[in-house]
Amino acid sequence: MKKISYRNKQLCLMPTVSPEDLPSIPEAEEGFSGSANLGVGRGLAMPGEPVTPAMYSEQEERPFFTNRKKNVSNKNMDYDELLELLINMADEMDNQEDSVLANFADFLIKKVAVQKSLNYSWLFRDLLIKIVDSDIHNQNEALINITRQFNKILKLHINLDNNMSEAMKEAYQGSMSRAKEYVK
Repeated sequence: MKKISYRNKQLCLMPTVSPEDLPSIPEAEEGFSGSANLGVGRGLAMPGEPVTPAMYSEQEERPFFTNRKKNVSNKNMDYDELLELLINMADEMDNQEDSVLANFADFLIKKVAVQKSLNYSWLFRDLLIKIVDSDIHNQNEALINITRQFNKILKLHINLDNNMSEAMKEAYQGSMSRAKEYVK
């Protein structure tokens, strides 16, 4: 008998766990020594034994969970400032006659200028055209879901930020991630 198994969702790579994510191990009180009859470290005192007060160390006062540094990403890019920096760098490299780095700076200037002038509504339209021209099995379902995702994110970000360009960018990126689900 041959059994065919299936999964109801796609396999995905599990995120790696860094040591900062794991809780620290609390250290147990060992007492002065294991053979001493002072009653410290054994847990319970025998009747008639002198009871010593509990001893605390600085290590017990530290937090149980370590604080992990969060990566701060600045989504708002100032393209004008970046272009000015790249132009100054390219001019300086031309003055120093370093043509390789000057050409690379010119290449970056072109890429930043293209990125600055992107129209996300045109990119979304091109995405829909690519889906129609592709051989995806459920094209109609994909088009409906991707368009709903785009409209939902666009409406959400316009209500929150009132910034149309940022809302279009977020909506396009969300619909692009939804489209990737249909490609795989």
